[in-house]
Amino acid sequence: MSFELWKKEVDAILVSKVGLSSSDLVDRDWWCAWNDEMEPLDAIETLIANPDDIETFMQAEFFGG
Repeated sequence: MSFELWKKEVDAILVSKVGLSSSDLVDRDWWCAWNDEMEPLDAIETLIANPDDIETFMQAEFFGG
């Protein structure tokens, strides 16, 4: 899967769970996650936090995670 398609999947998950896209979040190394062949949800959980736990997710985003 191309990086562009993979990133669209990342954004679809983020928008549906937290209402933000990857471009709304503090810089994360999405390319490296894609290059490491991570699944989109695994990349989100690794780079930020579990998007189903919105409180922890937003704390990680605001205070670094």
